[in-house]
Amino acid sequence: LLSIGLLYKRKIVEHLGFGFSVAYSISRYRVEQKQGKLFPGSLKYQKEMIKFSSIDMNLYFRMNYGLRGDYIGKYMDIGWGYDHFFTDEYITLYTINNLENEHIISGLDFFEKGYTNVFLKAGFNRYVFFVSYRLNPLIKSNNYPYDFPLWLAGFELGLF
Repeated sequence: LLSIGLLYKRKIVEHLGFGFSVAYSISRYRVEQKQGKLFPGSLKYQKEMIKFSSIDMNLYFRMNYGLRGDYIGKYMDIGWGYDHFFTDEYITLYTINNLENEHIISGLDFFEKGYTNVFLKAGFNRYVFFVSYRLNPLIKSNNYPYDFPLWLAGFELGLF
């Protein structure tokens, strides 16, 4: 996941605030190449990926801890978000007669146009650790017995 965006925070009282953020994100998922795979098809490739570009919008409440001043300090955010996909790509890489081929298909119809999530962030100045949980499926059809991972955990770096 690669993301760049803007964040706004408003103080309610000394150690409590709320805010929102908007970001542009690119997510890329690798499809495991194993016997009997069904999604998005049964063919096996050298590499197979699904890539999403999205606009992410989040609302959150913030609890601040410790000393504060002209820097962000220590905080905990809890919030809700919506990620809207405006492009999706199915990418396959394979070799035929010693020639490497890349095939990209855009605008696939078996994905939802977005999803909602809840998240928790722990911030230490410019370093943030986060975990989020997706509340609805990404794949439209019930023909597949699985979906993309519901949990996402990671690290953010603030450039301020």
